[in-house]
Amino acid sequence: MIRIHCKKIAFIILVLMIMASCGKVSKDVSSIHVENNKGNDVRDNQPSYELMQEKYSENGIIIKYPQITKLKDNAKQKTLNQILKAEAVKELHEYVDSGTEVHVEIDYEIKRQSERFLSVQYTGVRYVKDAAYPNHIFYTTNLDMKQTSRLGLSDLVKIEKPFIDLIKSGEFSAVEPEQKDLLGNFTQDDLILALASADVPEGSPVEAGIESFSYLTSDSLGISIPVAHAVGDHAEYEIRLAQIPDNIKQNKELWTELSPVVDQPATVVNEQKLDTDQYEVEESQSFQTTLEGFGKVRFVSTYGYPEGLRKFFFFLLDDQGHILYPFPDFYGNREWVARYGGVEAVAFKDVNKDGLKDVIIIADVDNGVHGPGRVDEFPMAEIYFQKKNKTFTTLPALDQALNDQEHNQTVKDVIQYVSEQRIIVN
Repeated sequence: MIRIHCKKIAFIILVLMIMASCGKVSKDVSSIHVENNKGNDVRDNQPSYELMQEKYSENGIIIKYPQITKLKDNAKQKTLNQILKAEAVKELHEYVDSGTEVHVEIDYEIKRQSERFLSVQYTGVRYVKDAAYPNHIFYTTNLDMKQTSRLGLSDLVKIEKPFIDLIKSGEFSAVEPEQKDLLGNFTQDDLILALASADVPEGSPVEAGIESFSYLTSDSLGISIPVAHAVGDHAEYEIRLAQIPDNIKQNKELWTELSPVVDQPATVVNEQKLDTDQYEVEESQSFQTTLEGFGKVRFVSTYGYPEGLRKFFFFLLDDQGHILYPFPDFYGNREWVARYGGVEAVAFKDVNKDGLKDVIIIADVDNGVHGPGRVDEFPMAEIYFQKKNKTFTTLPALDQALNDQEHNQTVKDVIQYVSEQRIIVN
């Protein structure tokens, strides 16, 4: 992972000089406009500026990052763009003239774009020659557009016991379900130390070397903390802004412009509860999560037995077990069954970057035959894309390509393949 240190103005200038002298910065031909941003709902109140993508590319290092354009205040735009640029390549000096063969690819996602706030999330991979394994890179940049400055977690919340208690209470949902229990490995002091240094606000102890970050979405606050490489290098957790008590908020003036979306109870389908006689729940692949439009829900993986054949079925439930939403038929159910297989992975991720979390499922399927003619279980992946009308849809052609070309082994395989496609469902 990237190691973060407090930077002085002189270092920012140095980084920009390095880029000018030995790197290549180019504008991507596909600008990202607020009126044409793949339907991204992270925009608030149609901000008066636009974003365009630029790219640093040199000696095996590729870093994509946003730049602001069409802001009326040219001086402010220049300063903000310098911050964005320097933040995106903040660790470039570790690779320049180091003599180490390294390959770095970093892309970004706009998590929130409004008149007051711009939140950018960077993810990528770093390969170092002869290293045992690649490292997953994660960092963020949050801007206060009004004050022309960086924004850190400690600018929004008080990093004290009440905030840590809120994290420990389970109000924060894991972005990756398999990481939901990792917070239990941290003591209160661990979390205070990690989060007090999040986003490297001015005055943080350099020697702490803790790589924690925060970000904003249209309705949530996210945090990222470092974890062991075996479980992902970093873990992300989110909480709805409406769930953060006033006594934890740090800057009331900032919060007046965050405009949190208040949780609304989702519509129950005919007041029906999940029939556990008809559906067998796979508890290990069922999770509490938060989804735009639905709020806090329980995602449930189940097995049903149509015509005596064991197949997969997925639901969203409320806290009383009522069905909020039954997902469309799983792609693997069409020709296969789950006699020997099972649900292997579930992930909630905004795959097509439209501001709405999608659901990725990988399940092992087989032909249901016992004895001669049996086909051993093999993976089948499905992506349920969330739509603005509180439904999920699938793309059969994408599902077929995803599985025929075997980009279905892991959640990361699925995301990598789909990230190369242009997916618009809203």
